[in-house]
Amino acid sequence: MTTVRRANRDDIFPLFEAMSLQFSFDLPEDEEKREDWKNRIIETGGIDRGMVAEDGDLIVGTLGSFDLDMTVPNGSIPCAGTTWVSVSPTHRRRGVLRQLMSAHLAEAVEHGDVIAALWASDSAIYGRFGYGRAIDAVSIELDRRGARFRNSMPSPDRIEMITPEEAASALPPLYEHIRREVPGAFARTEPWWRHRRLRDTPDRRDGNSALRTAVSVADDGRATGYAQFRVESKFDGAHSADIVHVVELLGSSPASWSALWSIVLGLDLATKVKARFRPLDDPLFEYLTGIRRVDRTLTDTVWVRVLDVERALTSRAYSEPGALTLAIADDMGIANGTYRLGWDGHRIDCSGSSGPADLEIDVSDLGVALMGRPRFSASVLAGTIDGSMDAAALADRMFAHHRAPFCPEVF
Repeated sequence: MTTVRRANRDDIFPLFEAMSLQFSFDLPEDEEKREDWKNRIIETGGIDRGMVAEDGDLIVGTLGSFDLDMTVPNGSIPCAGTTWVSVSPTHRRRGVLRQLMSAHLAEAVEHGDVIAALWASDSAIYGRFGYGRAIDAVSIELDRRGARFRNSMPSPDRIEMITPEEAASALPPLYEHIRREVPGAFARTEPWWRHRRLRDTPDRRDGNSALRTAVSVADDGRATGYAQFRVESKFDGAHSADIVHVVELLGSSPASWSALWSIVLGLDLATKVKARFRPLDDPLFEYLTGIRRVDRTLTDTVWVRVLDVERALTSRAYSEPGALTLAIADDMGIANGTYRLGWDGHRIDCSGSSGPADLEIDVSDLGVALMGRPRFSASVLAGTIDGSMDAAALADRMFAHHRAPFCPEVF
């Protein structure tokens, strides 16, 4: 019989050993490196709110939970960052995943989280647990030599290359300023920066250069954005054919985006630039004259699950005044019910309602809309949401946001 319990710090090694087969990694073998790795796991979080499924004394299922603060349109809310989810291949199709997810979501509700969110390793898994595909991203590859900028591209800010020590001081407050304008981004703690974003040991470089950091600077001396990248040294015969790998690139103004993409695309010995998981509204796509020269691969990234409907809907801004009654179905019994949402241009109200519903939706649809990418009209057209097209169109206008949701890193 399989049972689920809260994880603790003594579970770190057996938990990750259980995960390792599913996610194809090995734990450090050297004792000193193992202790260093364990301390990084403890400091960045995830284990203390995690779950393990056991068959006797054997861990056969794992789940971690980061304590996140995630941006929504014009707001920020507590989020359980679902991670490290695995079930041993010896215990598939026995309900272990449902046990883990049920325990995890119950803990998140008790903890006071408004939503849960995750990066799905497979897009077919988490819809049945109420998570909706809230954020998409695009990975890109382009031939730098054929990249041409439009004449209307903004005049760029000044660029400064900074040292790792300077990056450790400059980047956290700059990121925090930027992420509050981007639905789907989340706050980073000091250990998160130190261990996950700035640690640049050789084992993290994949044979490429050390991490380079460029900062864009406005005329008044303010830092406005940054780019982190590595260079892969390659040759085509006797000629250099380096590849620039963008690790993170975030701007806060047209001049900063212009400057950052100019420096990344301006390395003379490079022939290609690669960047994973870029936002759908990345200004690069506006700057280039020949968009077909960019190989783009669209993928889902973050899936969002609403836990507290009233707090979720009153924690974000809306783009048009209106009132809607939403009947929400939740197979896990957490967020189901009928709610009346209204915004008159000044005050947001959301409370339980006994009236007829304008739209009948699944909780996963609400997670998508919460982040600013509503698809109510498309879903009514497809027949996956019940309601009138007029109500769906109003919901789309109310929930829409001017920035595409984006999460800059896998968690």
